[in-house]
This record gives sequence, structure tokens and C-alpha cells, in this order.
Amino acid sequence: MAAPIVVEVVQSASSASPDPALSEALIDSCSAAAGPGGCVLDAQRPLEARARVVVTFSSADAGARVEVLAPIAGGEQRSREVAFRGGDPRLERFRAAGLIVAGLVSGAPQSEPPERLSTPAPRAPGPSETPRRVGVRLQAQSGWNAARPWGGAAIGAEFDVVGPAFLALSGSYDQTWTRDPMGIAGRRTAIGAGGGIAAPLIADRLELRVRLALELQELRASIVQPSTRREDEGSRTATGFETSIDLVMPIAAGLSGFCGGRFDWWGGTTTVRVQAVPAETIGAWMASIAVGLSVRF
Repeated sequence: MAAPIVVEVVQSASSASPDPALSEALIDSCSAAAGPGGCVLDAQRPLEARARVVVTFSSADAGARVEVLAPIAGGEQRSREVAFRGGDPRLERFRAAGLIVAGLVSGAPQSEPPERLSTPAPRAPGPSETPRRVGVRLQAQSGWNAARPWGGAAIGAEFDVVGPAFLALSGSYDQTWTRDPMGIAGRRTAIGAGGGIAAPLIADRLELRVRLALELQELRASIVQPSTRREDEGSRTATGFETSIDLVMPIAAGLSGFCGGRFDWWGGTTTVRVQAVPAETIGAWMASIAVGLSVRF
């Protein structure tokens, strides 16, 4: 019968002890990938083992160090460090650590006989590199511009770069809910590019994301005069900026919901002439609230 991989889960001094179900999820994930013998927790260790591995989670389970302690061929030490994003569910972090354990042991030399277990001192987690990920956002929004309510939708993409920073691309469309008493309606189409910062507020439960982007937008106003039913419209292109703040709440692995606010500014008003009198149709800025979903890959 093949010997198992024995896994010891170690928590840093500032992190809470893991729920037994989380450790079991780590073992299940490891066993599924490790093949014959599977994986067991250190508390259930047999006299012989295929390998002994220590998994050390950092504060709030923000990262983990996985180190193969035995067997080690020719002094070679096998280890890997990984950092998790604030939006990653805690359960998925433990499952990912289990897969790393199986991968490291599978890559170790198989010609050496199993060694008897010894109890090592816990190893402190070292610095790690945050894995880069991509997120796609879909949102609905409702705002206020030129004393009139507007509604719209937006789609965006976010690309993690260094630490909590990310690049952001977006496209959005907004229009007035109805025509005003003079028959005037407005609409706005915009594309933007910029960046932002993500900051966890409550581990695995709530994240703050702040973005700032430059925008290129087309502003279009149209009129249908109530008395004559005459129609006319005009448009202009403007540049400006958009800033937004979101509160992000995980729903499932890779899927989150968010709500927040955004502010758009494009530097000037858009007017049309109604019965030879100028009428403002689109103001120089718009404040909105937004809700939506984010999927991360």
C-alpha cells in the first residue's frame, strides 16, 4: 500500500486557528491530486510517509508557504509561496494549498525510500508574489445630471499589476429616463482607461476598490417640440474623467457582487435652442449609484 503525504497546517501568531472543515478541504484537494496513498493530516500520521509537508498560512490567511521537509534529495529543498487576493473565499485558499502540496511532492524524486517522520519547527512565511488575475465587471447605474435623472449600464475589465494596484478599462451608456416638458432628451456614450487600488476591509467578506480613469465621450441631445412635433438633435465629443468607489462582497469562487458610487465630469454643458431660446440639456457632470457583478479569472 502506498504511503501517504503527511501535511501539517501551521497558523501564524496573528491568525485565527483554521476550522477543521478547512483543513479537511485541504486534505481532500491534496488527495485528489496526489494519487495512491493520498494525503493525511499530521495528527493522523503513520510511521512511514511518502513525504512530510508543512503548510504555513500568514495572518488572516492572506498567503501560504508550502515546504516539503522529507524526503529531500541531495540537499534540495522544495517549497512554494503564494499570496491570495482579498476577494478569494477562505475555503478556496485551503483547497489551492492542497493542490500545491500534491504538485511539489509529485515533482520530488521518487527513487528514495520513505523517511520516518520527525516533528519540525514551524517555518515563518516569507515574501511572496501576488498572482495576476483579470476581472470583468457588469453594472447598472442611475445618476443625476442637469436636474434630471439618468439611467444606464457599463462593462469593464480590470487587470492586476503590482500588489493592490490594477489597470481598468470601461465602456458605458447613459440616457435620460424620459423627455422633459420641452421634449428634450439626452444620451451619453463613453469609453475610459485608468487604474485603481483594492483594499480588503473584512477578510474574505468585504473589499474596497477605488478607480480613476480618463474618458472620451459622445454627448447627444435631441428634441421633439410638443407643439409642432418638429425634431432636431446635435452632438459633441468631450474628454473628462470618471472616479468610482465600490464595496465588493464575494458570492462564490470568482464571483462577487458590488455596489458603489461614481462621478463623471466632462468640462462643459450641452445646449439646444427651443423657440430661439438656449436650453441646457446635458450638464457638465453626473453623479451616479451603481450595482453589479464581477467575475475574476
